[in-house]
Amino acid sequence: MVKLKLSIGATLENVTALEPSSNDFEYFFESSLPGKRESSAKFNTSSAVKPYVAENGQLQPILEIECRGLEFVGFDPRGNWKCVGAESGTKFDEVDLSEPEWVDYDEKAQLPVGVAELQSEWSRA
Repeated sequence: MVKLKLSIGATLENVTALEPSSNDFEYFFESSLPGKRESSAKFNTSSAVKPYVAENGQLQPILEIECRGLEFVGFDPRGNWKCVGAESGTKFDEVDLSEPEWVDYDEKAQLPVGVAELQSEWSRA
């Protein structure tokens, strides 16, 4: 069994703590199946999904998956994510990352907010 970690990077504008919006978030991965054999993947329950808090697009691990018979090679961030206003603590619970850029406005801080240039990388944990 191989443990893989998914790291993401993004440019965050006036927000932090980017993460899936719920515990039942539906993840979409691209995989490579070397040969035709049985395969499986299991989320590592000992390590919860970690919110993305890095700056300047730096990659940060957010989750680990145990894999048997397959390798993940891509990640599709579609679905609802959430984040928090960096200055105000305003919660943004419907961040749609299926488009290249998400933008909104933080009324409390009177600042534009956004997530752009999302990238992902798989590596061995």
